[in-house]
Amino acid sequence: MQKLFIILYLIIVVSLNLYSQGYQPVELAKEIFSEERFYGIDRYTYGEYQGKPNGTHLAKGIKKEFELLEENEMTAVVAMTLYDSTGRFLIDTYLHFRNDEHWKMEAFRTLTNTDVYAEFVERIESMNKFQIDSLINAVNSKPDTKKRISTEDIEFDLENSKLMLSSDKELKNYFKGNQEKFEALKQLVISKFGKEKYSLDNTKDITNFYNVELSSLKLTSLTIGGYLCESCIFFIIGGVSDNTVGYLYVDNVSDIPIMSPDDFIVLKDLGGGWFLFKTT
Repeated sequence: MQKLFIILYLIIVVSLNLYSQGYQPVELAKEIFSEERFYGIDRYTYGEYQGKPNGTHLAKGIKKEFELLEENEMTAVVAMTLYDSTGRFLIDTYLHFRNDEHWKMEAFRTLTNTDVYAEFVERIESMNKFQIDSLINAVNSKPDTKKRISTEDIEFDLENSKLMLSSDKELKNYFKGNQEKFEALKQLVISKFGKEKYSLDNTKDITNFYNVELSSLKLTSLTIGGYLCESCIFFIIGGVSDNTVGYLYVDNVSDIPIMSPDDFIVLKDLGGGWFLFKTT
């Protein structure tokens, strides 16, 4: 009888080990964010991620789309895009995994602090021309106004805010539709600053050299180098604090760092040395 218990125990242990090792990152992502409760989720968590959020926190009818972005021996990143029941885009999220005996989810990331952009778009699009003109006059008439604004400024901020709220698919399409402009601006930067490594310690803001080109692309700033990627040119759409979104160009793609929960939460290859990026 004792021998039988030992055999049963070994069978259970082996089964659990095989079960825990069987999930690949995308499979594990689907399990964690399924509508049904994922029992034993504690075996698949690592570091800061302690099982929340998960699929039980999503509203009924939410549609999910998963994409493996990167996988190596130690880490993996899976993009999870959420849509409502009608197929309307809601949010892009990024699930970071760590291989610790088997794959475990390490962090849940998304671009944060975007509410201010959504509120701006909603307010401006609800106003007619007379109301917008009145808003501009009210701002410009204040004695402490340091910079006067115009209708063009409002239009730029509106289009820029819409980009901030766009899905990754929309941002990819925006780049493809404006690639000639991006390439032309890249060449201007390279002709002035070169394309070798810039600076690891300091990010150099070169926005003021290219205001016209940036305005045409609805971008807020242009920088080169820095600790995130010393060989990169950053074409920044915008963001609040360290939560930024934009495009980057690097002459040698081997210089691109891997994604992580703390820096580049996502990097999507657009081809030719171009990437869509988000940071936190």
